[in-house]
Amino acid sequence: MKSDPPAPTSFDNRFRDWKLLSEGAEGVLYRVTDRWTGRVCALKVAKSSDQARDGLIQEFRLLSHLRHPCLIESLGLVRDGELLGHLLEYVPVVPSHEIFERGGEDAVRAAFVQALRGVHYLHRQGWLHTDISPGNILVWQEGDSWRAKVADLGLVYRAEEAEGLNPRGTVETMSPEVARGEGARPESDWFGLGATLVSWIDGSLWSESMSSRDILREVAAVKEPLQARKRVDSELAKWISEVTEPEPSRRHIPAWDQLRRNADAWGPDVLVGGLHGLDDTTSALESWLQEVPVGQVGAIVLQGRVGTGRRTLGRLMARTLVASGWVGLTEMSLGAVSDWLGEDEPDPVRLARELSRRYKGVDLVVSWLSDVGELESRLYEALIASRAQSEGDQHRTVVIKVEGRGERASWLNRQPWVREESWSGVSSDALEQIAADLYAEETGVVDDSSGSPLSLEMGKRAFLSGREAVSGEAVASVESDTLLALSKMRDESQLALYVLSASGEPWSFEQLRNLLQIGEKSWGEIVSELRSSLLVESVYSRGEEGLTVPDWLVRDVLTNRFSEGVPRESAQSILDRLQTRGRSSEISLLIACLSTGAFRNDLVLGVLRDGLQEGQYESVVNLYKAAEDFDGFDVAAGAETALRAAERLGKFDVQVELLRTLVEKDQGNKTNWSVMLSKALFAAGTGDEAFQIAKSTIETGEADPEKILNAASIAWQVGSFDDSEELFARLESYSNLDSTLLMRARTDLARSLASRARIDDARVLFEKIDPELGSNDPQYLRLKTGLIQGSGSQVEARKTIDRAADIAEREFLWKDYVEVNLRRCSLEQSLGNFQAAATIATEAESLSLALGSTRLSMYASFYRGQALTQLGYFEEAILRTKEMMEFGLRNSETTSTNLGSSFLLEVGYQWGLEGIVREGMEAIGSSDVPYLHARLLALEANGLFFSGDYEAASLAYLKCGEAYAEAGVRDNALEFSLSRIRSQIAAGIDVQHERDLNELSDLAESSSYRRLDSQIDLLRTMNREPIAALELKNALEQLVAKGQINDVYFVMPILLRRAGTLGAEGFAIKTLIHRILLQIVDGIRSVSLRDEFGKSRHFNSVLDALGQ
Repeated sequence: MKSDPPAPTSFDNRFRDWKLLSEGAEGVLYRVTDRWTGRVCALKVAKSSDQARDGLIQEFRLLSHLRHPCLIESLGLVRDGELLGHLLEYVPVVPSHEIFERGGEDAVRAAFVQALRGVHYLHRQGWLHTDISPGNILVWQEGDSWRAKVADLGLVYRAEEAEGLNPRGTVETMSPEVARGEGARPESDWFGLGATLVSWIDGSLWSESMSSRDILREVAAVKEPLQARKRVDSELAKWISEVTEPEPSRRHIPAWDQLRRNADAWGPDVLVGGLHGLDDTTSALESWLQEVPVGQVGAIVLQGRVGTGRRTLGRLMARTLVASGWVGLTEMSLGAVSDWLGEDEPDPVRLARELSRRYKGVDLVVSWLSDVGELESRLYEALIASRAQSEGDQHRTVVIKVEGRGERASWLNRQPWVREESWSGVSSDALEQIAADLYAEETGVVDDSSGSPLSLEMGKRAFLSGREAVSGEAVASVESDTLLALSKMRDESQLALYVLSASGEPWSFEQLRNLLQIGEKSWGEIVSELRSSLLVESVYSRGEEGLTVPDWLVRDVLTNRFSEGVPRESAQSILDRLQTRGRSSEISLLIACLSTGAFRNDLVLGVLRDGLQEGQYESVVNLYKAAEDFDGFDVAAGAETALRAAERLGKFDVQVELLRTLVEKDQGNKTNWSVMLSKALFAAGTGDEAFQIAKSTIETGEADPEKILNAASIAWQVGSFDDSEELFARLESYSNLDSTLLMRARTDLARSLASRARIDDARVLFEKIDPELGSNDPQYLRLKTGLIQGSGSQVEARKTIDRAADIAEREFLWKDYVEVNLRRCSLEQSLGNFQAAATIATEAESLSLALGSTRLSMYASFYRGQALTQLGYFEEAILRTKEMMEFGLRNSETTSTNLGSSFLLEVGYQWGLEGIVREGMEAIGSSDVPYLHARLLALEANGLFFSGDYEAASLAYLKCGEAYAEAGVRDNALEFSLSRIRSQIAAGIDVQHERDLNELSDLAESSSYRRLDSQIDLLRTMNREPIAALELKNALEQLVAKGQINDVYFVMPILLRRAGTLGAEGFAIKTLIHRILLQIVDGIRSVSLRDEFGKSRHFNSVLDALGQ
């Protein structure tokens, strides 16, 4: 009974077009289309028994370490609950009884030789197949050639363990010794292959009326070599006789040089690059990865020139991790990820969130080994950011990325664990080892096909072809090999090779011949010349034979030389005949043709439109750039199409460039393009220019209110507060202003006022906004949260911000969602939930990266740094704060610079880092903003406290609290009132601390500012006489449990002095403080920062107190 295929949605809906191919005792084989890649594959699904599942897993594990052109290729193991599948390459198999009928002796000879190569490779790796049969040798036709691969490795056995093996496998092709229960050996597989060859020729070996038991008995008693009943040539007959001798010791396979004589029968050369010379490097990288803490992201950056094998090294590292149980995520396209996750739209934000959810708690290696599109880059960066350290996270994350010399991806600056490996290639000794492999299959084959640059492959092919072996120096030069081969070709062959390289994809013979207008008579000679160059490979797809240039190094060499290697008139002829639907490969060829000076305006505009429709956004932008300087090109039309592509890519710098062009070329729509330009400049971080351009759109006549709002919104966010208030007032003067627009304007103005701590003014304006209109607007609710929080009602603030987040998420308003989450982060910090704040900021940073918004990601990173400081991870907080400062300085954003530099000062003072304090003082600017004034007073007070001058610190904290109260920031006023009491206790000032603490507790409770609760409890316990040791220990543990490590560090010297009077209970407190201190120190990666921290006065006060 045939099995039903799994449900179409099985394996996360990854596959479509299910077709049953065959069914065995332990599994069912289907042909499917992989949505990830669009590739047609074979999927073997295990039946429900443990034996079937174990066999499938064994086959996968084995094939993942083996590689040979005559061995079926594994594409991965897939799971869906209890459902287990092995994804394999698909070949259009010819039924075994038709092979001889359709191809004669040439077909069976090729199938035998290639199957023998695959089996011999298995033997060289120490494995026996034990089930060689017609069903396990896949034979198919590629054009005029026949191909074969060994498949179904579910019954493989280690050679040294096969002695005494019970009869197993297909009885019709079983060897006599296995049938007799004498165990298997390599010669047993040879016999099976000879029996398979006979069955291909004759159709069957045994009578169909015989039972399996009867056949087994006959096989065990075989006394003579097998013979084909049909007449075949003497060579084939001899091969059959030699490999089917009944006595294993007398069996032997044909000589390899004899098998190689017939190139068609031999099949493809083994394209296996050696991995010599990588062991020391991979061992060093693996050792380094052991140092990366659980929950952190470790990044390995492989730098070096093209062709040195950086990708080989990266793939080897990734495979090593995957083999040990990690999940691997390679450079999948956005569409492939979208299909895989079952999302309708390839939205980087949604995909990043889903990937983060799906891989939570799972060890993940992200291989980033080649250039990927902008959207894919944003997706990967977002995923990496989402996996930053969180409390309780046990997953590990490793990023393996390849970059050129001198490059450095900006996102790497946020990772504390980065290892840069400068890779110049393997040593000369290793090159000699690689060259010594020479692909002579009878002496063994190195087991990785992605290993070396193409020139290494070519050198070995040359040896096999009888040409002089390539020297070590020549072997390393792909360019010289390619150009040498090119120089020996006729012009038509060169042109065909240039076309294949520029497009980067296979072309069928018919397509290529029609494009180049080559006659049928000459075509055969050109194909032969191309094949003999060793630069192309034959392909066979959809019933058509074709050619491709498989190696990207060769494609780069030829594409870069296209303009000098292809005459302009030839390129123009190609353009005149090029039929395209906007596919990336065809666009690449068009761009190459333009490089010669050939041009067709209608073709370029049509391809731009088609490419946009096809989703080839990167290619569309590249084509526009290639065409923009041509005379006769409709620049405005082309730029507008390219702009739509750049918008989908989220490339703000490209949008800015295109919008500048449109402002200049399309005068009729200049104002509209200018508005868009101002928005793009602001998104790209160029705030001042954005505001100047936005202002220019409203300087003449009665401006559109939308344009005024755009200018006003940009103005306050870049610090031009006077301009913003004037523009908002101008908007208010409009009669019959749309109510929604008015709400947006008032909301933005209120946000502007609140950002300068003008809380009362913001509240008055806020009350003018129609709450009905704002009830479903995330930004309105975000502002409302801030005002509620400032007035002291944290519970109501949380309800409001949660509603804002729900609306933004439900409506896919991702920018609003990120900004709302930043407010949530601030709220959680005020409640003392620092781990929750760090987690929220991490998601906000991740989504900002997916959105492509540098500005938002900087702010999210900064907020995360604030939370991490409280958790004791101040080094990462410093890195993130410096990024914020640099961003502000680079983009003339005073707010960002002051915010970053003042927090840098705060971290420096709190942790006793004098160098960091100096950096903060140099960067901070003067300002009359009350909030910043209060913050500077707070920094001065912290400095006094950590220097040990507690009495002066007490007075400074009093001024600081008053300044925050004047600025309308109630939470901070409460916090520094607590700092004043802490200083007085440390200084031994005899005042009514209990009363002050009770009043402060009541105020904190009324405002729901719960962050202070644990600190108040600790200070209250410390202030009592006599001290209750158990209460003190419990209060300390409560602070630690809430993650308020920074607050604990503040009071460590005082705590230790009190603990010294408490005997055994005091020792337990000292032990806990010692553990916390070690945690803080262990979290510092930078040697210089660790040294500076070790020299700080406060740290040494703690050490002295511990010593006592």
